[in-house]
Amino acid sequence: MENCVIYARFSSHGQNEQSIEAQVRICKEYAENKGFDVVNLYTDKARTGTNDARPAFQKMIADAKTGAFQYILVYMFDRFARNRRDSIIYKEMLKEKYGVKVISALEPIAEDEGGEFYEMFLEWNAEKYSKRLSKRVRDGFDTSIANGSFCSGLVIYGYELTLEPIPGKQGKYTKRIVINEEEANVMRYVFEQYDKGVSKKQIAADLNAQGIRVKGKPITHKTFDNYMKNTKYTGEFYFGERLCTNMYPAIIDKEMFERVQQRLASNRYFLGGKETAKEPYLLTGKLFCGHCGTEMVAGGGKSKTGKQYYYYECKKKKKKLCNKKIEHKDQLEKYVVQNVIAFLSDEDNLKVITQDVLKYFNSRTDESEIKSIRKRIAEIQKEADAATNAFIEAKS
Repeated sequence: MENCVIYARFSSHGQNEQSIEAQVRICKEYAENKGFDVVNLYTDKARTGTNDARPAFQKMIADAKTGAFQYILVYMFDRFARNRRDSIIYKEMLKEKYGVKVISALEPIAEDEGGEFYEMFLEWNAEKYSKRLSKRVRDGFDTSIANGSFCSGLVIYGYELTLEPIPGKQGKYTKRIVINEEEANVMRYVFEQYDKGVSKKQIAADLNAQGIRVKGKPITHKTFDNYMKNTKYTGEFYFGERLCTNMYPAIIDKEMFERVQQRLASNRYFLGGKETAKEPYLLTGKLFCGHCGTEMVAGGGKSKTGKQYYYYECKKKKKKLCNKKIEHKDQLEKYVVQNVIAFLSDEDNLKVITQDVLKYFNSRTDESEIKSIRKRIAEIQKEADAATNAFIEAKS
């Protein structure tokens, strides 16, 4: 008995878990009729078939190397791929290298030239369908955005969905986003208080004291971090590359929103959780404690006179697990920069660095192999186009 695996996939809005189950059921019935032993099942959910960025698909291709199966069984060929280039390349590789053939439960293909042409035609038709479907989806989004109706995604705090009846269409509705006044008042309070200079910790404490909860949980100083950066509260945001101006009603005026963004930027958090200066810590992620080997992180504080100072501190020192002293930020960065300049000023060092970089690049990139692959892809694409055109002309 020959072995096979089943590959099933759904990607469009009209498909769901049941469509995967249906694909698998029909493939199993086909395998039983053909006397195939199904040894594995691979499924990709809500992923496109126009490219090969599918984890289960890639796992199946890798498993083909083991020789554990001779066939890949799909419901229809468009479940394998809707991109002719990917389909041709993978089918040829599977057949030539591993002796594995892709077959369709609902599209039997004859073992002759006519069958090959028919399979190419099915691949061509699937690719064209995918492009037409993508265009319809994009057009649908454009229409929804122009009408101000809800497209997709999560509705952020401060808003809620409502169903608006479509005139003349019984039982049909348009989804609209409206303001949830109770939540919107919380967001107005957060923005207003922060704009006045109140800290996020104090705002959280004030809201908790009023008995306000978000998703049933007490509020912390981080609860509103992402919300406070979301332009939807101003009534404008980007859906992909499309500017939406009439989907979310404005809760916060743009001037206040911009002031809040400026304050958030000036009070951004570095590693270690302390508020620090605007300038970056140049050695963050590159500096390690000479005592325990732990990463040194950004820190800072104020002297008794109110002067701000910045330093690097061992992570374990913060937990009193290391006795490494703090390092003054500016002095240490200046010392490192001076040593780097001195090292790079030596011509012999530059030669060594150049050789190492080239060696690493060559180890990662084989240009001749890349050119060969590109050439083969172009040849296969040309052959497929010619064969498809010949088949269409013969049928007309």
